[in-house]
Amino acid sequence: MDGWSLRVPTFGYIGLICTCETRVGVLLTATTRCSYPDHRLEKALATGLFARIHVRMFGDPQCTTSPRYSWEKWAAAYPGSKVYIGLVASWEQDSAWMFQKDLYYEMLQFVRNLPNYGGLAIYDRYYDKKANYTGQG
Repeated sequence: MDGWSLRVPTFGYIGLICTCETRVGVLLTATTRCSYPDHRLEKALATGLFARIHVRMFGDPQCTTSPRYSWEKWAAAYPGSKVYIGLVASWEQDSAWMFQKDLYYEMLQFVRNLPNYGGLAIYDRYYDKKANYTGQG
């Protein structure tokens, strides 16, 4: 095992975060809602201990109008973290699914050269293989 995924509706585990961060080789990742800010994670992210932030571009009705704008807000707010674009791999998962061409022309060509752009976080592998979204099905 190389990590844990904690789903915490109200984040009150700052002590746990600090304990994990002091361990060698522990990489902390937060998965946020697209809309900035995500009040559930504000205190935890304010610690500055998260190396990666996955911004979910799905499951948030406020995100569908301008996902790039939302992602850029996250990237600007946390320049010390790698910020990933969280996407669903199939239209079957969520209506916020992005066609690969739209992903490139509406987001990637603008954000991929930013210093803290981390990459894509695809949810989930089953649908990625089924839809061949990343081309690695």
